[in-house]
Amino acid sequence: EIGARLSAEVSPAVLTCSVDGLAKVWNATFGSCELTLEGHSGPINAAYATPDLKWIATASADCTAKIWVVDAVMGMVALAWTLDGHDEAVTYASISSDTNMAVTTCADGTVKVWRMKDGACVRTLEAHADAALCASFTPDCKRITTTGQDGVTKTFGIESGRCEGTEMDRKPIQPTHFTSDGQLFLKVVQLQVEVRSMA
Repeated sequence: EIGARLSAEVSPAVLTCSVDGLAKVWNATFGSCELTLEGHSGPINAAYATPDLKWIATASADCTAKIWVVDAVMGMVALAWTLDGHDEAVTYASISSDTNMAVTTCADGTVKVWRMKDGACVRTLEAHADAALCASFTPDCKRITTTGQDGVTKTFGIESGRCEGTEMDRKPIQPTHFTSDGQLFLKVVQLQVEVRSMA
């Protein structure tokens, strides 16, 4: 629930999303649900959290993405922005490592870059001929890499909006999320999310 209590103690967490329009934060150690985010009017296609779990982005079939701010000390979560501007389902959303920008991908092939301080769209890219599946920021936060259903991966300069590189004929992939130490990762097995070890 919005405003649910979060443990202030640092512990491994897993973020999941569902066709019921909910995203949940789970305690990876005990398997208990710590927090439920509710607000989308359609299925949530993807959910992303910053490594410090202070920001969460959700992408939905309701044609919006939402940015949530988490206050672990106060045990609260609040909706910061609804990113409204896509014409079809939003397939993915992520946040830059400096938390200044967010990026969303859409079923119509477009990719949008948003300013985190006010939720404004600052760039729209006609990125793919088919659905754009995912996007991520480069470590310097100056470029984004997008992957489409068409099997094409592209790199765009955020400031210029120009495509700086294209890789063709790649099999479409879903992003893989690792812990910051690279030791654990998430795997979907028969509609369940499992925490797996690299060891």
